[in-house]
Amino acid sequence: MDLHNLLVSFLAVLISGVATGYNHDISLEHTPATDQLLFKLSPRDPESASGAFLTMAVDFNHTNPALKRRVKSNLARMYRETEGAGSPVQAQDETILLGDSSFPVNITKGRLFSPRAGHVQDDNCLSFSIASTANNAPLRTCIRIDDNVNWFNAFELSYQYWPMEKMQIHKRPLTPIEFDSQAIAEPYFLNSKGLFLYFSPNMTAFYSVNSPDPADNAPFGRHFCVYAEMAAPYYRTTNGANFLNFTACKYADARAAQMKAVEYFLGKPRDIPDVKMIEHPIWTTWAKYKVDIDENKLLQYAQSIKDHGFKASQLEIDDNWEVCYGSAVINTTRFPNMKRTISQLNSLGFRTTMWVHPFVNNNCEPYYTRFKEMDILVNNLTHHYGTQWWNSGPLAAGHFDFSKPEVANWSVLISGVATGYNHDISLEHTPATDQLLFKLSPRDPESMVNFRLNLILRQSTVVKIDLNSEWTYHVGLPTLITTLLMMNIAGYPFVMPDMIGGNVYEGTTCSEEMFIRWTQANVFMPILQFSIEPWEYSSKSYDGPSLNRPHVDLHYAYSGVIVDAMKRAVKDGSPVNPPIWWVDPTDPIALACDDRK
Repeated sequence: MDLHNLLVSFLAVLISGVATGYNHDISLEHTPATDQLLFKLSPRDPESASGAFLTMAVDFNHTNPALKRRVKSNLARMYRETEGAGSPVQAQDETILLGDSSFPVNITKGRLFSPRAGHVQDDNCLSFSIASTANNAPLRTCIRIDDNVNWFNAFELSYQYWPMEKMQIHKRPLTPIEFDSQAIAEPYFLNSKGLFLYFSPNMTAFYSVNSPDPADNAPFGRHFCVYAEMAAPYYRTTNGANFLNFTACKYADARAAQMKAVEYFLGKPRDIPDVKMIEHPIWTTWAKYKVDIDENKLLQYAQSIKDHGFKASQLEIDDNWEVCYGSAVINTTRFPNMKRTISQLNSLGFRTTMWVHPFVNNNCEPYYTRFKEMDILVNNLTHHYGTQWWNSGPLAAGHFDFSKPEVANWSVLISGVATGYNHDISLEHTPATDQLLFKLSPRDPESMVNFRLNLILRQSTVVKIDLNSEWTYHVGLPTLITTLLMMNIAGYPFVMPDMIGGNVYEGTTCSEEMFIRWTQANVFMPILQFSIEPWEYSSKSYDGPSLNRPHVDLHYAYSGVIVDAMKRAVKDGSPVNPPIWWVDPTDPIALACDDRK
């Protein structure tokens, strides 16, 4: 069967098969001016004024534009001729299979496959898969953003606007990447009409939102697109088919849809974090000291926290405690006796954590060379080990390859570099929380130093990206809230906000007003994290500790409520910090609100 007849047959079966027994009206239109094939799902109730809740343009890449145009035009005509009772194609089975070796197709109505629940019967859902083995032709679907509809995304960005229609994003990979701080990238989209789309995480997926790029050939005014394309940064060792798979489900409202998405795809946390992290602030050295940290400064910092009336809780040694990045060996110039330092912090009431990272700098010798010889660093498409992290030069670091058992088994990794190391090593699995804990501990059993690496997903606290000390949406104060909302919708309800006041990077300052506003905004979030000291802002007109300590106390007073919300998230997947529309998912003002006022 040639491509023309195959596509006409495929789409005719798609529409006719779905129309049988499906709970919504379906239309198919071809727009000659833009050569777009538009697929719409609308309420079946003729009295409904809500209009279509999904308008989608399905496209495929082909070298013959005239053939593509004819396929689309013929399909729209065929649908008009067959949409009535006399339709020659009335699929009674729930699953429709069609295609040949170059273009296999699978369409399922009323049923979906959930990686968490298995095969699920749900008359509210439609799933389909399109594959292209012929030259791995790119596939694309674009969704129109209607004026009366809000969309909510599940990816993290430097400019974290909310809802999604406020964004403008050029085509980029739908996977975690360093560019634009895209640390979270779930293939999930939810709208205010109660519809969600979940794309296969196995796709070589790209996306764009309201992209002005002419190459994107946008079918609508406001829109977002998802592409399946065999291109960097994706890499396959086999010549598998390019495919575009997604499930679309429509429920009464956004809240109902979100809970179903959690059940089917996003998942729930398995256990709550350490309650002490919720009750009392975390203090970290980064924003205050950056890389200029040593034993004396650390102990002075800890003592100052207590002297100003704040509870000794958890203190994190952030940057520059190692001999070099990736060695995991204490810098004894800065910390001559780490055991003694930790013991002193313990005596002040602090438990201590340290920043660890999944890379090693190439000037960190002999460790970098040893890791290369062990073949446990990622080798990129150009057969080079080099990569770049946010504070390094190009190709200045190597990333550990977690697909290799030697890296997953951290005891092997440490044994390769820790000859003569003065600490005990253990790797433990905790069944209650499914945590894999790597520990380095002093050989002295009376010391309390403890290093942990949680190799876990979703049940852990997830840290938001670094924020700038700014009032703007460029990873500034407003994104403290919008990123929190996004992460809860994306299925990460245990959020650790960045440090209060931001990171005070070069060229920025945190004013007295910004610091107190930041503290106020952070109060009812799961965790308070300080680095800039509240007492830095003390003057005749502004007493930092007196203004900030009541908010710390207020957070502690509500920590039980936060813990209860976390337990509820474990039980049913509810967000800990939901958007304001969670109270009324039909309120248009609440659905568009980005500041929780």
